[in-house]
Amino acid sequence: MHIISAAIPPAPKSAADIAIGQNFQIPNKQLNSAFGELNITPRADRLDIVATVLMEPVKEGAQTGIAFDGSASMQSAFGRAWAHTTDVDQLFVEELKKSGKAKAFVQDGQSLLEYTSAGWQELIKAGYVVQTENIVEPIARDVIPYLAEKLDADGGTTVLYWACSQAGDRIEEAGDFTAIQARAASYAGPTEWGEHTHLLPAVRYFVDRFANAQWGFYVFITDGKIDDLQA
Repeated sequence: MHIISAAIPPAPKSAADIAIGQNFQIPNKQLNSAFGELNITPRADRLDIVATVLMEPVKEGAQTGIAFDGSASMQSAFGRAWAHTTDVDQLFVEELKKSGKAKAFVQDGQSLLEYTSAGWQELIKAGYVVQTENIVEPIARDVIPYLAEKLDADGGTTVLYWACSQAGDRIEEAGDFTAIQARAASYAGPTEWGEHTHLLPAVRYFVDRFANAQWGFYVFITDGKIDDLQA
């Protein structure tokens, strides 16, 4: 009798090689010793990534931090943008035009509308646009206390925003938060949103500030393309 071993499928080169709904676990030998498991599951509209941390209890000399992407594309995630709930009724638009609260213009061959501040308030009042939900804040209030209580030797986690300013290469320090402070803090984004997304300044900040730390555990939250990934 001949026994034929089942072929082991090759490891995916990227998430695009994993079928939707299929879980792929990164081999432990490829992980930093701080992690137990790292699982990736593609969904139709997102990528689910679940990491298991093995550093509990507090590791001697560990420092922690969390850095939030402060580029303009994150405004919606921080609840600082507006979204249309439905198409604006044409009669409503015409009334805004007659009252000088909206005007039509052509850009790149497209007919567009521009609203004044008063016109924008009319859209909000009528329910055509609503402010986006801050989906970052509940994550921050969950993750930061964990870092402060479970991993940080000093019981406080450094919080900052990166990719700030027009060039997207500046950081804004929010402070060092204990678990109690982190659960009550507001996370509304930076004071100056960036037009580009440079990660290196945030990495350098943690490396330089905690150069003498025995361990460093830092979380970077972003929504997309990094402009200086090679650097």
